[in-house]
Amino acid sequence: VTAAGTRAPVGLVIAGDGRERAKVARAAAPNPHIHLISPISDRHEVARLFASCDALIHGCEAEVFCTVGGEARAAGLPLIMPDRGGAADHAKLADGWLYESGNPGSMAEAIIDFIETPRDLVRARAIENAKHVRTIDEHFADLFAYYETLVAKAKVTPRSAPATVRDTAPLVGAVEMGGTKINLAVGTGPGDLRAEAIIPTTDPKTTIGGIIDFLRAQPGLAAVGISAFGPVCLDTGSAEWGNITATTKPGWSDISVARAISEATGLRAAFDTDVNGAARGEYRWGALSGTKTGLYLTVGTGVGGGLIIDGKPLHGRIHPEMGHIRLKRAEGDMFPGICPFHGDCLEGLCSGPAIAARLGKSLSEIDRDDAGRAHVIDALGQAMASLTLTLSPDRIVIGGGVAKAPDFHAEVTEATTRWLGKYVMIPERYIVPPALGDHAGVSGSIALAHDLLA
Repeated sequence: VTAAGTRAPVGLVIAGDGRERAKVARAAAPNPHIHLISPISDRHEVARLFASCDALIHGCEAEVFCTVGGEARAAGLPLIMPDRGGAADHAKLADGWLYESGNPGSMAEAIIDFIETPRDLVRARAIENAKHVRTIDEHFADLFAYYETLVAKAKVTPRSAPATVRDTAPLVGAVEMGGTKINLAVGTGPGDLRAEAIIPTTDPKTTIGGIIDFLRAQPGLAAVGISAFGPVCLDTGSAEWGNITATTKPGWSDISVARAISEATGLRAAFDTDVNGAARGEYRWGALSGTKTGLYLTVGTGVGGGLIIDGKPLHGRIHPEMGHIRLKRAEGDMFPGICPFHGDCLEGLCSGPAIAARLGKSLSEIDRDDAGRAHVIDALGQAMASLTLTLSPDRIVIGGGVAKAPDFHAEVTEATTRWLGKYVMIPERYIVPPALGDHAGVSGSIALAHDLLA
């Protein structure tokens, strides 16, 4: 909160007690905007406290149920929660803000993101989510019904305790290949990443060699999931399966990726596009969870999209290339675009390099009333409207470096609504950031490897 307070006015009331109270009191003492109060056991007092604040921040990832999170949701209070435990479950259900557990810097960024989100949007979605909070009796009825299904499937006696996800899910390698950097991980899911690394995307030999070295150093892997920038070949019957094909990234066209990694490591490899990987991760564990049809779009070094329908990514003759759709140009926008294939397609107008070429800065550094920024947001809104009309997703997640700009998702939502012209009404929290943050890609690669082993 102190870190966030250097960028925006923030006050904090800490309610509770415990072994660390004296330590917390000493740490909070220099900040006049932080106050400690005794634990509250009266629910009416809790309700009054909730009514007087703007959000609930929870600092513990160890609680299984996090009942205070349920109380806050029922009160229509926005949630800022750690990305693990019962607190994270409440935040996901309430379209709240997640931060990396145990990381004060990540919490500060979540607080700032909350503050910068338009108040009317925050309030509307908190009130809407309050309508769907279940009673504790309803929760336990569903919980024990779920336990019964697990027992029936496993054909064990009720006395047998179900194994944990960490015990049962295979340990796999995850590779997310972006145009600028490669994210590497080993784990069973976003809550169980046991090793991570980042290497730059340079030339193919050096980059793929770095991936192979990382995987060889990890014992006990059952498979590896690889999500790569494209275009790529996904036809398992083709000799070019696992290749990056005619890409816009210099030096990377017609490069074997999946086969090269599999042969060098001895691991079975699953392969898909980077955006399909992130879409899988968000569908299984993040912001697309619970949707029937979910769309993930990345706007970064390039622009691409992945569509998940009933848990499976859409593949056709190749795979969707949403970043290369053509757009109606805004009046007065004379920027020619940078795509070597199409010039002013979506990627050619709105990718990070395109914005730098157009404006000389990143989108985060450009004022909201700048005409060039307005052209970028307008183009993205037009694209989201087109994808809404053609694919009809339940929700759109936009990730990537460009999407980290302040007010990005709110501005794109406004532009999308404008382009739809009230023909299709989109719900609140329709265009959202990834709940898994920078781990969406590697989480999707883990899911990809698990699907291969299933």
